[in-house]
Amino acid sequence: MKKNLKNTSICMISLPLLYTTQAFSAETEDLHSLGVIDVTATADSKKLDKSKVEDTYYSPLTSTFLGKTEVDRFKGTRNSDIFNQITGVQINNPANEAGALDIGIRGMQGNGRVPIVIDDAVQSTMTERGYQGSSDRTYIDMDLIRSVQVDKGPAIGADTAGATGGRVEMRTINADDIIPDKESFGINLNIGTYNNNKKPNRFGDAREQLQYPLKRRQSATDFRNGFYTVAMAGRNDRGSLLMAYTERDTGNYFAGKRNARRYDSGTKFDQVTRPGQEVANTSNYNSSFLAKATLNADENNSLLVTYRHHKQKAGEILSAYLTKEKNEAGDDIQAQWSLGTAELDAVSVSHRFNPIENPWFDLKSVLFYTELKTEQHNGFNGRGQYGDQYWNSLRDRRLGLNVTNTSLLPAVPVMGDMQLSYGASLEKQLIDPRVTRRSSGSSNPDGNRKSSSLFANISAEPFSWVTASAGIRKTVVNLHSNQQIEYKKDIFDNPENRGGGWRSYLNQYGLPTYCPTFVNGKYFIADANNPDEVKKHCLYTRQEIVTGQSKKDFRYALRPDFTASLTFHITPELDVFTSYANVNRAPSAYEQISQGSTMSSASYMGQSVVNSENTQNIEAGLAARYQDAITSGDKFNFRISKFYNKNKNYIAPAARWDGLYAFVNYDSFSTQGTEVQIDYDTGKFYTSAGLTRFDKQTVCSKLMAGNASECNSVGFSMGGISTRLQPKDNLVVTAGYRFLEDNSLDLGMRYRYHSRKQNPENWLSGTAAQQIMEHADANQFIDIYASYKVNNNLTVQAGIDNLTDQYAIAPGAAVWIPEPGRTWRLTINTKF
Repeated sequence: MKKNLKNTSICMISLPLLYTTQAFSAETEDLHSLGVIDVTATADSKKLDKSKVEDTYYSPLTSTFLGKTEVDRFKGTRNSDIFNQITGVQINNPANEAGALDIGIRGMQGNGRVPIVIDDAVQSTMTERGYQGSSDRTYIDMDLIRSVQVDKGPAIGADTAGATGGRVEMRTINADDIIPDKESFGINLNIGTYNNNKKPNRFGDAREQLQYPLKRRQSATDFRNGFYTVAMAGRNDRGSLLMAYTERDTGNYFAGKRNARRYDSGTKFDQVTRPGQEVANTSNYNSSFLAKATLNADENNSLLVTYRHHKQKAGEILSAYLTKEKNEAGDDIQAQWSLGTAELDAVSVSHRFNPIENPWFDLKSVLFYTELKTEQHNGFNGRGQYGDQYWNSLRDRRLGLNVTNTSLLPAVPVMGDMQLSYGASLEKQLIDPRVTRRSSGSSNPDGNRKSSSLFANISAEPFSWVTASAGIRKTVVNLHSNQQIEYKKDIFDNPENRGGGWRSYLNQYGLPTYCPTFVNGKYFIADANNPDEVKKHCLYTRQEIVTGQSKKDFRYALRPDFTASLTFHITPELDVFTSYANVNRAPSAYEQISQGSTMSSASYMGQSVVNSENTQNIEAGLAARYQDAITSGDKFNFRISKFYNKNKNYIAPAARWDGLYAFVNYDSFSTQGTEVQIDYDTGKFYTSAGLTRFDKQTVCSKLMAGNASECNSVGFSMGGISTRLQPKDNLVVTAGYRFLEDNSLDLGMRYRYHSRKQNPENWLSGTAAQQIMEHADANQFIDIYASYKVNNNLTVQAGIDNLTDQYAIAPGAAVWIPEPGRTWRLTINTKF
């Protein structure tokens, strides 16, 4: 880390020199001001954020936008905390994701259903989590993020092929966020600290990692860890240049103390984390570097180049080791594994050609490359012992090219003004198992996935009171596995009984569990399941034969995707809208070519070949935007909609009848519900509210049902779809007030609620998984925050998350790992 910090410091020290040279060059050349990339003052960025919030109330696609003010206010101590502000969004296992993001929207989650796009680049890696299922992980430090937009529902665009649930777009900080108003160069230092966490103090000995003593409590005044970010930026009429470096150190957090009895009033806490106790394997240390350059080449061309490096060590644990005991001193002990690692490099180059006087061209081209290397405790065949087991290492690379052009077409009779957007996208993903001292790499897919698509969208205004749009996309996906497994079968021949029927009774050793006739003439032996005992008494010969090989290549020429929407402009302030989408998703590499892990698409027993998914989504509602609604100068935005989503051939983990635990096609998975979104701002007082209510969530699978009903609302006991389901109700309300004449003091509160969520009875019973959550109780949280702008160069922010210190399990959790208790945060931000 010292070496990385030294290299980063050299780069950042050189920035003022580079910028000075750039500025001098700009002054000595005959240049003219360009308007393609906005390099105006910071205040304009805030106005742009507000404008984007208002834009979400015009679109027939339900969206939520969080600008830099909201991101800084609610980013919390974990990267996923910012999404607590958005209803209908659920984080997969937030306490056990090694600091990564895995986002679900209205029950759609994982394997590319909700891509996270950061500065035009997609970085996500499917990660084996044993019986907990899988994670679609994206790595980022939220201190580098300035805005988040969540689009709920399918859309057709350059980076949405297979995005059947929606899309998350993040933008990293830019020069406007760093440079003081009306200046051309700036340095930003952001320092923060928080309590309610401690560094785990034992990693070295593999035996000791299984016997980590859990601390029972921590003082509220103990602020041990935190983060800092230093950024430098310069700008002129030719563009801008930015460099930023951040480090974050967070220990194991402590669970809340209140309302724990609703989970158990007996002896359950002897096996799981107690109220107020340290939560093992939740620490996280990371460092990140960001470099961005914008260039206005001429009045028609602009260029944005972004490079991001992220390196981390973070805790996580497989469910099979989530057990707790007492040592001789009477202390609670639990497995505290050494920290897994992840290292990411991401680069994107975005070019825009937008000739002002030519309505036929607004061409945007994006080339991106991401490379992730991990070594984490989520493998099946690691080389360690005791607490240092299950190491798994991989390299995941993505190379993508997205091209989109927008043309403004001349008005024609009946159709009126029209806009046509069309383009193509190409992406190749390569996954390589890595063999290290601790990892054999055998628990990962070994192969590649290629995706290509062509798309087009058209919108028209045939009349002033209606806007119509439609889109179409054709996608082809090819999967290739570098591994091929032979299917093997043992054949037994018993001369005493060739009639058959008994051959299906094979135990886990591949031997008959009984013999029709024994050597001694008797029909009973002491241990019929012991192969040695069976060999003593059974007359048979055994032969192993190869019955086939697993497929290495898969091709999915998907049916065309289609979207359409109608927006009726009842008044200038009020719209009524409806939208329809019929889209498809091919399996990910992890779903189709994974081998050698808990979930394997192929083993010696056979292969699970999955079909592509089909998703139909219908949404209808109204959106309103009013000014001067209650008082002069206020703004009131309102949106309500009903949604219905049905997925055929939904792909999720399941235990098949042949014993293979793999991804399979469920018959269907459907959700329907209501969503409400409100924003109100007077300039002084402001409030926002979001509500998502699911009227119905239904999972159907004849394969999984057995003798039970093939459809239910919670999933199946030996399936992995249940973590995707969301509670019936999710409500978030925020209210605040800006004090003083210049609004420099901002005080506010947030209320969060979700109802109870029920999981299948005896969920994963009979597996090695421990402390499985059969339900997540209803939870209520109160968060408070304050921000004071001392002057143009200094801002102080403070917050308390989970003010009432609730003991809670997240609804997206599969295992019993509670959420953080009451946590105080303090941040000081300086610009100069």
